Amino acid sequence: MRTSTLARCLLALACTAGIASLHAAEFPTLDRAAPLVIGHRGASGYLPEHTLESYRTAIAMGADFIEPDLVSTKDGVLIARHEPVLGGTTNVASLAKFAARKRKAKIDGIEYDDWFASDFTLAEIKELRARERVASRNKRFDNAFEIPTFQEVIDLAKKESARTGRTIGIYPETKHPTWHQQQNLPLERKLVDTLVAAGWTRKTDPVVIQSFEVGNLKQLRTMTAVRLVQLLSCYDNDLKTGNCVYLPNDVDSAPWDFIASGDRRTYADLITPAGLAEIKTYADGVGPWKRQFIGVKAIAFNADGSPRDVNGDGSVNEADGVSRANSNLVADAHAAGLVVHPYTIRTDWPFARDYAGGTGRVGAATSEYQQLFAAGVDGLFTDFTDDAVAARAAYAGDVAYVLEYASDAGAIDGPTRYYRTASGEDVMRLANAAGARVSRTDDVFKAWTRATARADLRPVCRYYDPSTVRHVYSIDPARCSAFAAQLPLVSEGVAFHAVPATNGTCPAGTTPITQWITTVNGVAYERYSADTRVSASPYASATVAFCGAP
Repeated sequence: MRTSTLARCLLALACTAGIASLHAAEFPTLDRAAPLVIGHRGASGYLPEHTLESYRTAIAMGADFIEPDLVSTKDGVLIARHEPVLGGTTNVASLAKFAARKRKAKIDGIEYDDWFASDFTLAEIKELRARERVASRNKRFDNAFEIPTFQEVIDLAKKESARTGRTIGIYPETKHPTWHQQQNLPLERKLVDTLVAAGWTRKTDPVVIQSFEVGNLKQLRTMTAVRLVQLLSCYDNDLKTGNCVYLPNDVDSAPWDFIASGDRRTYADLITPAGLAEIKTYADGVGPWKRQFIGVKAIAFNADGSPRDVNGDGSVNEADGVSRANSNLVADAHAAGLVVHPYTIRTDWPFARDYAGGTGRVGAATSEYQQLFAAGVDGLFTDFTDDAVAARAAYAGDVAYVLEYASDAGAIDGPTRYYRTASGEDVMRLANAAGARVSRTDDVFKAWTRATARADLRPVCRYYDPSTVRHVYSIDPARCSAFAAQLPLVSEGVAFHAVPATNGTCPAGTTPITQWITTVNGVAYERYSADTRVSASPYASATVAFCGAP
């Protein structure tokens, strides 16, 4: 970037190539097909995880695959639980008859004082009821649903496939395979035998097996031809740098079978081109934590160098940073012939500041989904299947969110200045570098990224006026031409595409976007808003400028 351009961007607080650069309708996946939506533990954002009701809801919402994590009972039956420990996801603690089963044991180096599935027969497991694991989520269905077996999950997927006319796949994870082997309850043979009985033995069958360990995937490769995925992880996202942190002998940083055998490699070694080439010898894909290729970096720091609580909510987390690419994992995996299925998108968790806002954070989640789609992921795990399916459809239709930011730096038309951008990472980085106080508003709207989605779309031009530190927009070709001839306005290309309004009216299925105008010292200042609650002051007039996506 040339110095003059950078200076102009810092002054404008908005330097972006425009929303049209975010993506095209074609998905950049390995096979160019639409990425899979994988119901993470079912529809776990709405119902207790790993229950038939949760899986059924995810299927109804449009999931392509449902994910049962597999652990073993005392009598060798595979059941769907996220961990062998039962205390956090069942009502076992409330049942006096099982009080004596609580004990201390280590799993992958971590000690638990809990109840373990390996101490219960299937008949006893069926006496338990599922409970919501996440404190902030819906508790209405606690104690209502049974713990399903793996076979019951398969039966559900087949039944729903027949009923809906679309193939519902299953995506089982072998949980703690080394630990299960130490309990004389190995998972691999039981898993493969169950799949064989279901008729699933080929790579084209609707099943993918995943694991964080390497040894059991290599063993499974000798036992079955179904697809295998190597899961990946790291200790944490470093808000100071936006990079993944890998620690020695840490179960989140390395496969447990590596640690147990003295192999000092971590998942960082597995995501190198050489590591991915090795994975390709026994697996068909990788399942990374999303922060292994898109990190989040704080936008401001305290005097001691620690990330600052920018939004003032009393907590320092991803909401105080912006997303940034931190590795070439997706491209390198595709070069090795591996698909990439990252985890986990959750609508109810904090989001980086460059993701669009929206009621219930749905808009923010949509922005994250679309960022992952643009990165080329071949599928993703989500707790909120409906949001993922909607975001995939929006991406395919070239629809994306247009964000509004407010700043009190260089304001002319009152205490606050508003502007629109589609590149939150750039605007936050540049605004912070300029020392500006800037925040995202709740006023977001959707628009099309290209003119190909529907015949009535028109480009909305954007010009920057360095003399007044403002942007002007228009969907009117004549007005755009006038901007082009008016110095010192500088073209910033097409901001997005929208539908023209006719006599202030928008076609059905579109959203009115209002242009608010105020004049200060003979200069007109604009604000574009989808929010009809915007105060008229200090704006003197308002008209429907164009129509955004629904």
